Amino acid sequence: MRPGSARGLLSVCYVLAALIILDQVTDLAVTLYPFHPDQLSWRLAAYGIGMRRTTWVLVADALVIATATGLEQPRVLYALSMVHGVAAILLVVGLGLFTLDTVQFRGSVRSEALPTVYLAAGRIGLLVPALVGFSIWAMVRLRRMGGGRTRTKRRGPPGLVVSGAATGEKL
Repeated sequence: MRPGSARGLLSVCYVLAALIILDQVTDLAVTLYPFHPDQLSWRLAAYGIGMRRTTWVLVADALVIATATGLEQPRVLYALSMVHGVAAILLVVGLGLFTLDTVQFRGSVRSEALPTVYLAAGRIGLLVPALVGFSIWAMVRLRRMGGGRTRTKRRGPPGLVVSGAATGEKL
């Protein structure tokens, strides 16, 4: 195998991850259309259906992480750590809103349908904290792997141009 061919093969994983995410987002949008965020039942269904998409998004996430690691791209790993941090925050906020909607929805459901509502809410209640934990763990690990932001070291104070003669170097 030529040296550049492995690099090219790994780069294909970025495209594959993008296709997986695009597929999941468009499928979710088509499934939820027409959008009615003002309706309680639509919001609950949207959150539940969205959580079903997480498995494939995690597969795409793993592909991107493996590719960035294999290609030794610390900035990509750092950016991914930020994405995981934002995802953890959004998941916590979403779970809070989902909980409030579930409590409100419970009052409008027939008693024979309550077990189904409780099972669906319980599934979300187990899945989201696990995803938040994973996101936080991934954020910390990716930040360490990426080494934080990579910056070049400057010689001298910022904004000062130092010539070779001033530093004692021969011209």
